[in-house]
Amino acid sequence: MKKIIKKSGKTKDADSEEFATKGDIRHLGVMMEDMKETISFVAETVVGLSDNLNNLSGRVDNLSDNLNNLSGRVDNLSDNFDNLSGRVDNLSGKVDIIDRRLMNVESDVSVIKSDISDIKFDLKKKVGRDEFIVLVKRVEKQKDF
Repeated sequence: MKKIIKKSGKTKDADSEEFATKGDIRHLGVMMEDMKETISFVAETVVGLSDNLNNLSGRVDNLSDNLNNLSGRVDNLSDNFDNLSGRVDNLSGKVDIIDRRLMNVESDVSVIKSDISDIKFDLKKKVGRDEFIVLVKRVEKQKDF
């Protein structure tokens, strides 16, 4: 505790008496200026941090929106994939049917080739339509005799 001396020469506690010197008042003024600067600095820092926090909050909201958008797009792609998978299964069944039909056609073509080969190589003499009619008539005449 600071002691203050009165003109009478007696000392008293600073708390019990309200005496102040010009030096004490200047010292309090300097301390108040220092406190004002410190409070001003803290206030500016808080405002700056608040702005940064608001900026980060906006960016987080933007990222959240982008993530939700991507999530929707992934769900859409998943649905499209399921749709395509079903279509591929459907096409697979159709390909099996076409494959069976193609095997039948191959079998028929094989028979046709064999028949054409028989006609081409086994007949010694080929007869035209006009000649065939004449031959039929001759055979009929010989039957009558």
